Amino acid sequence: MISTIVAPALASFLLVFVSVLPIQRYNVADQSTMQISGGSSMHDWACDAAVTGTVDRQSDEPGVLPIAVAIRVDVEEIECGKRIMNKKLRKAFQSGRHPSVEFVMDDVSWSSDDVMTAEGTVTAAGVVRSVSVDVTEILDERGNLSYTGSVDMLMTDFGIKPPTAMLGAMKTHDEVTVSFEIFITPVS
Repeated sequence: MISTIVAPALASFLLVFVSVLPIQRYNVADQSTMQISGGSSMHDWACDAAVTGTVDRQSDEPGVLPIAVAIRVDVEEIECGKRIMNKKLRKAFQSGRHPSVEFVMDDVSWSSDDVMTAEGTVTAAGVVRSVSVDVTEILDERGNLSYTGSVDMLMTDFGIKPPTAMLGAMKTHDEVTVSFEIFITPVS
């Protein structure tokens, strides 16, 4: 008899307790970086991008999984170091119609002590695709959290035709690697 009363009461208490844990919002800090790298028929290439976004957590302690992540890169701000390459990249991403590339996390779980697997969607050139990425959580000597990781993707999965140059003599490979280092700062 007691267990039929205690079990529902305990479940109700846990539900209320878990739901009232405060959510702390963090902004992606200015020093965060993303790099898109790949190859071509002539040479390897890399482009750097500034990252903006938010990370929601229920604790500022390391080892607590984020509950929401939204990351954004403005296509016009991606810098490849060469004017022609910048122009071709922006055209391939259709930056006039689709000015940003976005990642929104749907689920996350620990895969080892400091590595989590984040599942979510990437929207690029107006196309949405599911992605899974291993992310390492890092706690620096000052107690600041950051996240690093990389994921391989195909441009054609997003309807992006790999750019060409020199009348087609140089062809960009379809596969790219997106690497990131995300630093977070609490919203005041």
